[in-house]
Amino acid sequence: MAVGARPEPAMLAELLPNLALRTEFLALAREAQFFQGFELGFFMTFVVTESCIKCRYTDCVDVCPVDCFRQGPNFLTIDPDECIDCAVCVPECPVDAIFAEEDVPAEQQQFIKLNAELARNWPAITKTQKPLPEAEDWKDVQDKLQYLER
Repeated sequence: MAVGARPEPAMLAELLPNLALRTEFLALAREAQFFQGFELGFFMTFVVTESCIKCRYTDCVDVCPVDCFRQGPNFLTIDPDECIDCAVCVPECPVDAIFAEEDVPAEQQQFIKLNAELARNWPAITKTQKPLPEAEDWKDVQDKLQYLER
């Protein structure tokens, strides 16, 4: 990095190996507008994809250190402005619906924009809830976008 250059926020966060410290650092930095002038896009985010539709398992919610999940009628989203790229939610999803933004499958790319859009309007969810009653019937169904309730 050149002398006087502003460090990338994600790079600074990676220097903090402890997840709690990293979470606190990013939250305080955002609050203090430490990264003012940078687009929020420099923070990698995770994305909930189609597999979640009509299931809405919430195992991922309890492990999120920054409460970035938002709850809709039959789907969860991740607020990209809150996600800190910690990845602790990924292995918790029983239907493998959560991907790093850069790893979202080609046929699911529309969910990157959809997560950001819906997260603005849906309330935060911070505690695990029961999945939707029909979750078991829908967990392996493909092509569910048409069933997404906004």
